[in-house]
Amino acid sequence: MENEFLGKVLDYETKLMESQASIIKAETTGQSWLQRSWRPVTMLTFLALVVFDSFGWLANPLADEAWTLLQIGLGGYVAGRSAEKTPIR
Repeated sequence: MENEFLGKVLDYETKLMESQASIIKAETTGQSWLQRSWRPVTMLTFLALVVFDSFGWLANPLADEAWTLLQIGLGGYVAGRSAEKTPIR
């Protein structure tokens, strides 16, 4: 029963990764510059905020939630780029 459950979880994870990869592929091959570039632009904006916060250049320091969002964003971006480069069977 446990093996059957783990098999279903693996199937779900595989389908999820394939779905995410297809979305990212569609974005990167889109006709609009904004459609192709919104993820890198977003992450560069977060990078600027982190640098400004580190040097104390922001009027208000970044909240803990902003750091959590940054971690999720970086994780999603790295995983998304990895999935994008992985061939789909």
